[in-house]
Amino acid sequence: MASAFVVLTSVHVTSIAHSGTLTIGPNLGVGVVDEPGTGGDAVTSVGVPNGGGMVFGSLQPGLRFGYVPESGQFDVYLDTGLNYSRTRESSFKTILGSLNLQYNLAPDATTTTYAVLGAGLSHIGDRYASMTDLIVGAGVGLRRMVSEEHGAVRAELRYDRLIGDPSSIDLNSFALKLGVDLWIP
Repeated sequence: MASAFVVLTSVHVTSIAHSGTLTIGPNLGVGVVDEPGTGGDAVTSVGVPNGGGMVFGSLQPGLRFGYVPESGQFDVYLDTGLNYSRTRESSFKTILGSLNLQYNLAPDATTTTYAVLGAGLSHIGDRYASMTDLIVGAGVGLRRMVSEEHGAVRAELRYDRLIGDPSSIDLNSFALKLGVDLWIP
């Protein structure tokens, strides 16, 4: 059963690769997370690559897996992140995942501006309790193809909102995301 899954998955990935391009790359950047309406301190984080959750003060995931169809008009990508810390007496984890659709204004150009919308989940917890909340976001950016179109560099201004359940808090995240993506034809 497992070997059939591996074969079918390989065939599917091969057919996707022939009709477009797979991408992978880290997010680097600076983020500010703020709890609206509290007048409290905001948390600022710098990440190389950027983090994966509130352990280090970020709602910006650190690793991006994407797909660009042949037309190049859109990128579809999954932004992922994971932070895990453990001491002798406790542990804390944050897992982020966000599915995004990026619209490239000039897909055939070496340099293009883009707009992006995304939504996903944030799971934050320790050994005693955890919570999973919705994240929605949008951004604008600039992408430049490099290395004979085998990669791209990007810069994006991004806003994300963590929408907590009624018993928890909502958070705003403002970020400058920088990235380098490997394009796998």
